[in-house]
Amino acid sequence: HEAAADDRGAPRQRVTIIGSGFVSAEFAHVFSSFGVEVTVVARSGRLLRHEDADISARFTELARKKWDVRLDQKVLRASRTASGIELELNDGVVETDLVLVAIGRMPNSDLLNLPAAGVETTPAGHVVVDAYQRTTAEGVWALGDINQPLELKHVANHEARIVQHNLLNPTTPIRADHRFVPHAVFTSPQIASVGVTEDEAREKGVRYVTAKQDYADIAYGW
Repeated sequence: HEAAADDRGAPRQRVTIIGSGFVSAEFAHVFSSFGVEVTVVARSGRLLRHEDADISARFTELARKKWDVRLDQKVLRASRTASGIELELNDGVVETDLVLVAIGRMPNSDLLNLPAAGVETTPAGHVVVDAYQRTTAEGVWALGDINQPLELKHVANHEARIVQHNLLNPTTPIRADHRFVPHAVFTSPQIASVGVTEDEAREKGVRYVTAKQDYADIAYGW
């Protein structure tokens, strides 16, 4: 398709983001705020699917009004053309100037030769730690992104305090607490949550009550 033009009549830059998680949502917001024509290619049927189902569905609905969102798609092939990059999807082709692959992160523990030190890792590559942040090797501790999938700075800060205390107070160690971890997605609209989702509560057999309030219906929302 022909690229849209900006206010000066010049063709708008086109960015295609492969992925449907928080990195995709945040960068789609950033690029589109600068006037870039954004396409989001998602393998699943909705964006931010790890959020509560109501939030994920609503965000997907709003995102489709701002960006060209391609749901239930896989990128089969990518090739350079005279005008940029062409991505072949399940049911069509996307022409773009730049591709951002945002399909997740993985630990780089495979670069550390950890088995030589007796440090075990999970199949996903995270370093195995106990409740006190101790690894399986005596005297070796781990904290932050490399030891768990909660790759958030405030989680790493919490674990750093745990490790510091336990190193300085070996006779009275304290346990890390990952029960109530808040997180946010810096997109538009902004999203924040803490604790389990409704689906997770249902799977765990936890009794719960839900309430829903549209932000635009209250004075502070205005």
